[in-house]
Amino acid sequence: MTMKNWPAARHAMHARGLSLVELMIAITLGMIVMAAVLALFLNITRSNSEMAKMNRQIENGRFAVQLLQDDIAHAGFWGRFVPSFDDLTGLGAPLDAPNALPDPCLTYSAANWTTDYIKNLVGIPVQGNAGACTVVGNQQANTDVLVVRHAQTCVAGAAG
Repeated sequence: MTMKNWPAARHAMHARGLSLVELMIAITLGMIVMAAVLALFLNITRSNSEMAKMNRQIENGRFAVQLLQDDIAHAGFWGRFVPSFDDLTGLGAPLDAPNALPDPCLTYSAANWTTDYIKNLVGIPVQGNAGACTVVGNQQANTDVLVVRHAQTCVAGAAG
């Protein structure tokens, strides 16, 4: 018997296209690849979102430090003012020695900032006071408050 006489062999030689099983396997493999690509895309999107949040936090911290930099650098700066209690060249007893510990958080007003209060401010060391600030009404427990007092670094009478 030759190949031409065999009916199944004749039919197999002329068959074209995909069988149903081959088509289903191809679709399944395609779906697996698409699921992997989708998972990769979602992970990259989440990672990008977290990176953006972290970048915003770093930028906000950098901006806050930049804003506070000059004030912190000048903490305790009183210009050329040397109080007599700190002037080592003075011979007499100092007249402007601090005699009380002022509230470093007292808001500025002409009534609050008397000559005695200003005189006592000079006596506060740069490292600060352990007293509680009354100005900060919504202070969280176990947090710090930074109060920086210093003389203005501009020329007297100039804007700034």
